[in-house]
Amino acid sequence: MIKIPKNFDGAKFAKKFDLDIDDFFAEYGYLRCPSLPDLTADDLLDCLVTPPSPAELQKSADIAAGVTDAAKLDALWELAINGNEKKLNALRAKIAKVALQRKSNST
Repeated sequence: MIKIPKNFDGAKFAKKFDLDIDDFFAEYGYLRCPSLPDLTADDLLDCLVTPPSPAELQKSADIAAGVTDAAKLDALWELAINGNEKKLNALRAKIAKVALQRKSNST
């Protein structure tokens, strides 16, 4: 008997061995498959649910945010950076103008 891994995917297992879902079952945490008596733990290695990669997680986040490709995301960042830079330059110009006015008023 083989202990069922926590990330076991029964659908992958059934597809791999061309089984119906009723052809195997869990019993006390162990996999029971009467039609495959010589089953080993190694046979289950490609029947596991794999967690998403960082790239897959980023793609899902982009799609959820309405950004479907990297070019759009880069454009959004560029707009944010340029917009903030323009605001900062406008503030610097106002500060310089006020400084000049104060200087001319003090003389």
